[in-house]
Amino acid sequence: MFGKIGALALLAALFCQPVSAEEFGRVAFNFDAEENEWFTVINQDSERTIASAEITTFGSISTLTINAYREPRFSAREILNIEVMYSRGFSGNVEPDYSRPAGVGITLFTEGMSGPVWDGRNVQIDIEAYDLSGDIGQITATFSAELCRAEKLYADPDESTCRPISGTVETQVRVPAQD
Repeated sequence: MFGKIGALALLAALFCQPVSAEEFGRVAFNFDAEENEWFTVINQDSERTIASAEITTFGSISTLTINAYREPRFSAREILNIEVMYSRGFSGNVEPDYSRPAGVGITLFTEGMSGPVWDGRNVQIDIEAYDLSGDIGQITATFSAELCRAEKLYADPDESTCRPISGTVETQVRVPAQD
């Protein structure tokens, strides 16, 4: 359930925004014996920037959210959502300890928010390299989990349907202004 919150927030923001976007990075993964390469994206206009890979900070909590799409554009249908929460937010030049997340989640939406979803279990995420020195940073990571099918968002997943997923993330990431 952890990863579903970020996907819902991004989806809500998209209803007020155009769906066009530029490629921001890539997420390559193997799921159900199928190799996939999906895209993170960014849309910038004169008023606002929306990125599908970003770090948000609220108080002492920082969250890395990565939403990847089958095509290099925002979509409400097929989304791989990865979220990593850290218990120490940005404060001056202090960054969270990326080797010790406080929470992780992966959710695969294959038919949009109203259809079946694949919910992550035993999620492992390793941030291998990062540069967060500007407004737009860079993150390289690997991940693995078991995804279990649920009939709808927030329903209990069927443990008999679990399948492995593993992959890599190489994306730019939108970074909040630091104090």
